[in-house]
Amino acid sequence: MNMKKFEVKLKHRPVYRMGEDVRVTLEIKNNMNRAVCILKRSKTLDCHIRDCFYITYKNNKVEYDGKIVKRLAYTDEDYILLQAGETLKIQVDISENYFLSKPGLYTIQFDQDIMFKRELDLGFSESVHRERLTHKKCHFIMIGKSKNR
Repeated sequence: MNMKKFEVKLKHRPVYRMGEDVRVTLEIKNNMNRAVCILKRSKTLDCHIRDCFYITYKNNKVEYDGKIVKRLAYTDEDYILLQAGETLKIQVDISENYFLSKPGLYTIQFDQDIMFKRELDLGFSESVHRERLTHKKCHFIMIGKSKNR
């Protein structure tokens, strides 16, 4: 059986109140038997300033309403070391970038690419690898009165 290079988990509470922070935690585990360097400026790790989640309410996409950032070319300083078996945890308040304005059931999914290099490949731009990370759809409920922006 071919094990995935990375394992991704999306953790959140089942219920949030309208107006409170909707914090989720994205966990990325290195399943390889060697250390890798993950691009920390990638769309995957910049979840607080990029559209990283697919969120729906009553089967309608909740649009991303956060910053759009244009970046310069990547350098070796833009990578973070993740040891074999180590898990990187990223906490994101999705209510900062998605308009969760109505009470009810929401669906959230994470499905993005991660860019990485082997630790020995730093300095070689052509050695960047890409891997798709997907977490199944999960749900949370917003309770309370609707809010307007």
